[in-house]
Amino acid sequence: MRYVQYKGVVERNFDKPLKQIMYETCVIEQKNAVEGAKKLGVVKEIFIAWRRYYRLEPKQQLFDRAVKELETIRL
Repeated sequence: MRYVQYKGVVERNFDKPLKQIMYETCVIEQKNAVEGAKKLGVVKEIFIAWRRYYRLEPKQQLFDRAVKELETIRL
C-alpha cells in the first residue's frame, strides 16, 4: 500500500483526520515511533514520516515554540 492508502485506512478506523490522530498519539499520549505505529496499525517508517510531516517530533515542536516566541518580541 501507499502512504495515501494507509492514511485513508487509519482515518476510517479512527473516524478522525490524520493530523488529529497523530497529535493525540505523539503529543498527548507521548508514544514513541514503535508504540505509535503499533497503535495505528502501520509500519514504523510511515509513522515517522507522518510525525515529521505534521511537525510533531519533540525537537521540531521546541523549535516552533522558540520561533513563535521570537516573533512576539518587538525590538
